[in-house]
Amino acid sequence: MKKSKFIKVRCPDCENMQIIFDHPSTVVK
Repeated sequence: MKKSKFIKVRCPDCENMQIIFDHPSTVVK
């Protein structure tokens, strides 16, 4: 498994898909 990975997240306000880079130090729920 990679410590860092790209996550596709849909923005609540916008209909566009955003790619967020998840860092090991950043917690994303």
